[in-house]
Amino acid sequence: MSIYVVLGCSLVYNKKQEKYKCGEQLKNRCKKAAIEFYKDKEEEKYIICCGGKSYKNENTIAREAEIMKRYMKEKMWIDENRIYEENESMNTIQNIYFTSLILQKMSPTFFPKNVYIVSTFYHIPRCEKIASHFLSSYSVSYISAPFDFSNNSLQSIFSKEKYCIDILPYQIKDFGKIPDSNVTKNDNSIIFQRESINSFNIAHSP
Repeated sequence: MSIYVVLGCSLVYNKKQEKYKCGEQLKNRCKKAAIEFYKDKEEEKYIICCGGKSYKNENTIAREAEIMKRYMKEKMWIDENRIYEENESMNTIQNIYFTSLILQKMSPTFFPKNVYIVSTFYHIPRCEKIASHFLSSYSVSYISAPFDFSNNSLQSIFSKEKYCIDILPYQIKDFGKIPDSNVTKNDNSIIFQRESINSFNIAHSP
């Protein structure tokens, strides 16, 4: 059995349709996962859509994982019963940590032979370092989704990624600690109390 873990990215709001949709980068990640999903149809496969960030516009509220699942169901024609929603995470560390909880909950009934993390190429090195900490019990590989270079500054992207990788040891070291009341939280550096695996709810269609 193989699991494809698709990491979340920004959503965009469609004013005409009054709903949130996957941005181009997130679409590319979902499409790449779908292409891999449809290879070797004899193998049992599942997809985990990661992203708990909430987006609000007037009366519309959406989470990344929810929109990703809808996109893969409606546009990629993937059976919704093969898609899990990881809708707790707010950053990459949490993406992979909460994914590890889902995988633990699947065991021992379903123990994936392969875990594939799908993201954009510049994001993969950071994912590798985080996964080595939280997914060390699994065989993890990485799949890079297409990326539009025309509208992005690689220098800016790599500068941000280098910073995020540099501070990873400190983030992971403090991961799970209860923060002081005066600690400022943000998406790049968030400390929170670990969830109990028994209380973690897998949002999966029956």
